[in-house]
Amino acid sequence: MWRNRGCHGDALPPQARLSDEKGLKSRRCLSILIAGGILTQLQISDWHSKPYISFVPEVILDRCYQLAKNSPCVKAKFGAVILREHEIVGEGWNHSPNPAFQDCEHQCAGGIRLGIASGTRVELCHAGHAEGWAIAAAGREAQGGLIYVAGTDKDGNKLLKDPSLPLGNPRRGFYCTLCIRHIWMAGLRGIWVNSVNGPLFQTLDEAWETSYSVAVAGVGK
Repeated sequence: MWRNRGCHGDALPPQARLSDEKGLKSRRCLSILIAGGILTQLQISDWHSKPYISFVPEVILDRCYQLAKNSPCVKAKFGAVILREHEIVGEGWNHSPNPAFQDCEHQCAGGIRLGIASGTRVELCHAGHAEGWAIAAAGREAQGGLIYVAGTDKDGNKLLKDPSLPLGNPRRGFYCTLCIRHIWMAGLRGIWVNSVNGPLFQTLDEAWETSYSVAVAGVGK
């Protein structure tokens, strides 16, 4: 786990540096430089009152993808990061807490969840989801923070959301009814996911709606 206390580039991992342009007060210009090249530039108003935009979301979502690689799931691999006051306080990826149930191919996706759509019957899964692991790692520090979630399919293809799709489609937005309940209980303020249009921010109300619409529709990828 890497942490950033404040907005100093040398506290970030080697592949990411945060540069704060001088001379701007109420508006600040932040540049994220990835591997020596500028990835994007973001104009930010009232920066100090909105800590959740002190990092360009792409950088944190990239960290989610890195974490997802640790998952033994053969269906979908997810990583989650909780950011609070410029500091990563919790990270996680989907895997079972029980050492005897790490064989997803035969015990879970190919076992008790065989034929069950994603986003439904979440009780029939041996794994703890990435969001739950991140919340457990953060503890009370999660309160007031933002959670970032991103994942891939079994072949490493990014699972991108598409907000133009109808409610009930798991690709519309965040869609886990179990995790959205835990996110509310932890006191988190919102969710960043990745989409076909780039990083997508969802309020808890929006994520609640997209999650339960999938569960009710009973569809999934």
